[in-house]
Amino acid sequence: MDNKINVFVCENCNFEDSLIIPGVKLDKNEDFVCPKCGEVVKYNIVKMDKGCGLSLKDYNELLVYIKKNHDAVKGMGKRIKYVNPIIDMRTLEIYSIKIGNKNFSVVNENKHKNLKEWIYNYLDN
Repeated sequence: MDNKINVFVCENCNFEDSLIIPGVKLDKNEDFVCPKCGEVVKYNIVKMDKGCGLSLKDYNELLVYIKKNHDAVKGMGKRIKYVNPIIDMRTLEIYSIKIGNKNFSVVNENKHKNLKEWIYNYLDN
């Protein structure tokens, strides 16, 4: 099974979108306006590894990490009060999670992202 997916990467602003599929929207030679920066750019498609969600074990570790480093009660870090996962009951994998007012989801335009890495990167920066 091929674990690679097509991802549009804007060469101007580095915006990534795995929902833009080659041949569906336009030909490679046509001008393309980046949805983020609004510039006319080359229709740049890159093969990337398919992303993945969070296991229940990873989710538990994430909650401990948030409580330790980003506690709303103690006024630490990002001061996170609420964490809301969406769990696929077929696989028991979390594919979408809301942390405070920030949403993370590895569907549609973010199919190429690793949910765990994406969340920890957000928390640590």
